Amino acid sequence: MDEMKHILEDKKKVNTGRGRTILMILLLFFQLGICIWFGMQKQGFHQDEYYSFFSSNRTSGLCEPDRAWQSAQTIRNEFVVLPGEGFRYGLVAQVQSWDVHPPLFYDLLHTMCSVFTGVFSKWLGISVNLIAFTLCFWILNELLRRLGADDRMRFLVCGLWGCNPMTVSCVMFIRMYMWLTVFVLLCAYLHVRLLQETMQMENPGGKVYYFRFILPIMICSYLGFLTQYYYMIFFFFIGVFYTLWILVTEGAREHQHKKALKDALVYVASCATALMLAVVSYPASAVHIFRGYRGKEAAAEFASAGNFGQRAEFFLGLLNRDVFGGCFYILVALLIISMVIYRIRIRTEMKMVLTAVTGYFLVVSKTALLLGNTSNRYEMPVYGLILLVVIFMARDVILHGRKYRKQATVLLVFLSVFLTMKGLFLDRNVLFLYPEDESRIAYAKENRDVPVIIMYHDQTPDNVWRLTDELLEYPRMYFMSEANKDRITDQTIMSARKLLVYAADYDTQKESLQAILESDQNLKGYRIVSQKDMWTLYEFY
Repeated sequence: MDEMKHILEDKKKVNTGRGRTILMILLLFFQLGICIWFGMQKQGFHQDEYYSFFSSNRTSGLCEPDRAWQSAQTIRNEFVVLPGEGFRYGLVAQVQSWDVHPPLFYDLLHTMCSVFTGVFSKWLGISVNLIAFTLCFWILNELLRRLGADDRMRFLVCGLWGCNPMTVSCVMFIRMYMWLTVFVLLCAYLHVRLLQETMQMENPGGKVYYFRFILPIMICSYLGFLTQYYYMIFFFFIGVFYTLWILVTEGAREHQHKKALKDALVYVASCATALMLAVVSYPASAVHIFRGYRGKEAAAEFASAGNFGQRAEFFLGLLNRDVFGGCFYILVALLIISMVIYRIRIRTEMKMVLTAVTGYFLVVSKTALLLGNTSNRYEMPVYGLILLVVIFMARDVILHGRKYRKQATVLLVFLSVFLTMKGLFLDRNVLFLYPEDESRIAYAKENRDVPVIIMYHDQTPDNVWRLTDELLEYPRMYFMSEANKDRITDQTIMSARKLLVYAADYDTQKESLQAILESDQNLKGYRIVSQKDMWTLYEFY
């Protein structure tokens, strides 16, 4: 009877475990569905998203002629992988070496585009990010499990993170930040695991210990570095915390001072080796960080202490509004006051995560570009961990409260879900969708047979790619530099009864527009159709 009872209990545990796994899988699919739904709403691209495709798949490089026609297919070829040009990872690394970013994300995007040869679609980039989203979901789930969260709490945190408008925005933004989130979360998980295992071992060390715990951190850091240099900030702070913890905790044990120092040195040396291997694999990274324009800008901002408060206020404002629905300051204040009253001590693992998150957030706040709400991209990799820390603090406060535990839990869950759904569907805080581009593309489709002039700035001709989704609707375009004052002699332009002119911002723009008007006696005037970034679309009639 006892044996049968144990068998039934084991089966019940297995069935319960399967049920929980199925529930998490359903949550993941629900969130992927939300991302796909917003992907369908995405009508245009950020200029950096165009660069993602261009720098991953380019053939000859964009070349803007002067007083000459160029086909849309020629432009399109620079954003897609052509037959026979797939899986050219050496070229991807070379192109990135000319800019300021490491190549791993571009390798992934190039791989996706190589599988779908000749296709230029937002879904290729979104698909790459959806893979990263799925990895983040499970890493976050395992991190929560490591931190002792029960099933309901793991469901809540993963649900809030995956449905948060900024997480969905990160998926919509075809850049490296979703993959940076993968390695930030993985770095946090691996260090929490390392810390906990070290706590439980009386004498940590040995080959098995290093291969099981140190080597995964090295691999994660190698890949994280090659994804985005901001990874080093998070890695630095979490590594410093762990190193100091080793020295203090192990060093406090009797006759363990030398071993604590040895373990700390081995850890630091391993981390340094991983980063050195990354630099050796991609030598341009050293130039990017120390001599590249973004590296110099970041260093200059970091060295200047005058605007730290203003920058921190700006990024905290984004966090408060876009992640917590305007409740961040109130919530954190209540939690801190409650933790002081109840004398709640923060666990070592949470202290480590909190240290890394705070360090990353503040350093990035000091060095990142200020670009309005799109600056969220720089902090997105730690938004999930911030949600995790806040929810854990709230849980500890609720558990220490003598009354109204159930009511407080229900209120917390309701408020969290309400603010998340409000941000998604009422406030429409999801970024990088560009619904305003729908009308521009529709206008281009309606006028695809009208002659089109691209009047570009001679100092920044590559800004033409900001118009890619519109330009690809026309069979061909006539390019002219605004700095060139020569008379237009092209017969198609001179005889047209209607013209479309995309004019870049330039001091002599009006003179160039007048020159076009004078070159064609059929034209009487022009009007502004739309404006985007540094471009204005004029219709000549």
